[in-house]
Amino acid sequence: MHDPSGRPPSEATRPGCRLPRQRIVIHRDFSAAVNAE
Repeated sequence: MHDPSGRPPSEATRPGCRLPRQRIVIHRDFSAAVNAE
């Protein structure tokens, strides 16, 4: 996904850059839930 400013995610410095990190955490929790079953 691209930042609204058009910059690549690696250069995103606005709060929106938190989303990928949260997505990774959610994915990690999801994987843990799947493994729990």
